[in-house]
Amino acid sequence: MSPPLVSVIIPSFNRLALLLEAVDSVLAQRVEGSAEVLVIDDASDDGTQTAVEERYGGEHTVRYLRHAANRGVSAARNTGIDAARGRFLAFLDSDDVVLPGRLESQLARFAASPNLVAVGGAIAVSGPDLRVTHTIGYPEQDLDIRWRGLFAPMLCLSATMVDGPALRAACVRFDESIPIAEDFDFLSALLVHGPAANLPRPLIKLRKHAGNSAIRSFDAYRRTLLRCALRNVAAVGMPMEPDDLQGIHTFLNNGEPVKAGISRRRWTALYARTRALLDAVRRHSLPAPERCAALAAILDDRLRLVPDDA
Repeated sequence: MSPPLVSVIIPSFNRLALLLEAVDSVLAQRVEGSAEVLVIDDASDDGTQTAVEERYGGEHTVRYLRHAANRGVSAARNTGIDAARGRFLAFLDSDDVVLPGRLESQLARFAASPNLVAVGGAIAVSGPDLRVTHTIGYPEQDLDIRWRGLFAPMLCLSATMVDGPALRAACVRFDESIPIAEDFDFLSALLVHGPAANLPRPLIKLRKHAGNSAIRSFDAYRRTLLRCALRNVAAVGMPMEPDDLQGIHTFLNNGEPVKAGISRRRWTALYARTRALLDAVRRHSLPAPERCAALAAILDDRLRLVPDDA
């Protein structure tokens, strides 16, 4: 039997009812070249193994793998990466569902731009009953993904497909020591090795419910974001200390008023540093001159927010 074109990796821990909906949504996809579903059971004790084997035992496209002990979602995803046979790897959280055409549209985007390492898309946020409440879009061009993604993720992992050979050549894995924001860490590490894109259409329903993992430690979350941001700026040739990076973050935060007492000289220095960073990101991104000019204009406007010193 020839290998599938796509492997969809679904980690799960004690989410039996939601997991079955997620798997069913993938099996409903129409993919030329076929797709396999990898259910990575992180030692559930809610009957997941029995239910999956009974429901999909005759489905050669569904493969069930189980951890002997609970190791966390990052370890489960790494198990899926290691076991995947597909040329492309798609991630899906066990409480989300795939919308029709997701895999097809992502494969078409890869076919149009073979140098991409990742393709994501918009998400339809829903309640426990999967009724959509709103849609969240992400920047579509590589430059915007990298620029706006310096400090926060601009790809939703549960809606993202990655190039398997590029992932393995880059030796990128989920860091199993990170308790939170492991998706941002993984994707920012992968984007060091190639460009990315987002599709404008929603690719999944992201379900909000009582069992969603919450940000239990904002300190741990901020530490991971800082670690990723420092790696992101170093990857474009501008390594810097955390304090310098925080200054650029302050300059870029257009929704925050300028801090009282900041001098024109300090603000101008931050502007120059930020413009240099934008130029560095541009050099490491796919060409997008119009978007680069628009982003530079935003920085120019930001510079004018501080009045001249008395």
